[in-house]
Amino acid sequence: MATKSMSYDHPAYLVPVTISDVVGPGAATTYARFCAYTAMVLKSVQVQVATLGTASAACTIYKISSGTTTTSLGAFAMSTSAVGVTTNILIGASGTMVQGDSLYILTGADATARQVAAYELNLVPGATVTA
Repeated sequence: MATKSMSYDHPAYLVPVTISDVVGPGAATTYARFCAYTAMVLKSVQVQVATLGTASAACTIYKISSGTTTTSLGAFAMSTSAVGVTTNILIGASGTMVQGDSLYILTGADATARQVAAYELNLVPGATVTA
């Protein structure tokens, strides 16, 4: 497939990309994996409690760059919040990703809690996309 670069104000660069997944249950388990298909910026992670947990254990959002460098982008402890409670974790400049970088959420110690997580990403203006 061919690739192309578009003008900085093309709709592909203006409309957020969202990826959603279930986080948990399972203590110290990796969930909500995503691999950047072009240069992107992770703006925020929206998390909602789906199943009540038994302990307030923090989940952590990680970015892996170049296959070796792991960066913590934020944490949330929602496992004992009521079902339906939502929180938004804003990500700063550390959320900038190049093609091939990946994101994941590592659950805390609670083996029963389950959340639904959604990544909000934007393509970097001028990033190469599939034609």
